[in-house]
Amino acid sequence: MKINTKGFSMIELLMIVVVLVIVGAFVYFASQSKKVEVNTNTNPRVSTTSQKKDIVYDKKFVVNAVRVIASDAEARYSGSYSKSFASANSSQDNGSGIISQNGMVASGLISDMAQVGGKVFAITNSKVSAYVLYGSLPNTNNTTFYCLGSDGSTKDSTTAVADSASLSKKPYCK
Repeated sequence: MKINTKGFSMIELLMIVVVLVIVGAFVYFASQSKKVEVNTNTNPRVSTTSQKKDIVYDKKFVVNAVRVIASDAEARYSGSYSKSFASANSSQDNGSGIISQNGMVASGLISDMAQVGGKVFAITNSKVSAYVLYGSLPNTNNTTFYCLGSDGSTKDSTTAVADSASLSKKPYCK
């Protein structure tokens, strides 16, 4: 009778599977100490707990936050931007002019900006047919902003905020 000596025995295969499962479990639980929330429109944010987010407050974060709010507004557009922005807003407080109910993208970004000491706000005309979004740039004491207008105008670093005269017309990035 000839015994097959090629390959592995059943015990050897079982041992290999057990070792792989143990290594896989170790890697899985080790990777759970930090979770990365991935949102295709904003920076990845590293969270060590489910409550507090560690945010890198840099120009890229501000630009992405402003663009995400603008994209959300464009998606909600129905003849005007009134589902996303308040009428004739000229306040420069964090979140002013932006309608942000719980669960909306804007509410999380407004909260994130406040957490790092920045602010984001919208200036609109009276018909809410045009808007300008401003996000404060880091290390400027909320005096220099990234600007994005509904007409596609942008300004990387501006201190000029649309004044009340432009509210009756069409606000744009100066």
